Amino acid sequence: YNVRDFLKDPLLLNQFPPQDLLYSAGLFDYLPDQVFTQLIEICFNLLAPNGALIIGNFSTYNSCRFYMEYGLDWYLNYRDEVMLKRLIPKGIDPKDISIESEPAGVNLFLNITKKS
Repeated sequence: YNVRDFLKDPLLLNQFPPQDLLYSAGLFDYLPDQVFTQLIEICFNLLAPNGALIIGNFSTYNSCRFYMEYGLDWYLNYRDEVMLKRLIPKGIDPKDISIESEPAGVNLFLNITKKS
């Protein structure tokens, strides 16, 4: 399966057991906001109680953005903490969300825990 399959038919997930951890780096940066939100909801529904969803996304503070776009023709959807929080589906409690970054601040990690 690929992401499009799950977006078209979320019931496909019923064939997978609940997951303790789902981690994505290098995918959500390419998704438009609406698809980003839909995929979070699909992944969240696949989590086991107390499971965690971790999503990496390049920050708007990427100092290499100019070189990536104009030197490498590499375009991403850059997001800051406010933008990431705005994309969380409504059924997820804001208390179950945190956002971290690595030391350089180039990559953000959206952490969502599914409480039991």
